[in-house]
Amino acid sequence: METNIIWIVVMAVLFIFVWLNNKRNMKNKRERRNNRFEDRYASKKNKNLES
Repeated sequence: METNIIWIVVMAVLFIFVWLNNKRNMKNKRERRNNRFEDRYASKKNKNLES
């Protein structure tokens, strides 16, 4: 039983790590495509408004 719980926790941590990595990579690709300063500045302003 204990090994089962440990295995589930390890899988969950791995899944979250991969998911966060995926999100960051997608964001980087979008920023690379909009490589102009104006676009980066606008997206930064939008982020500040949302948070």
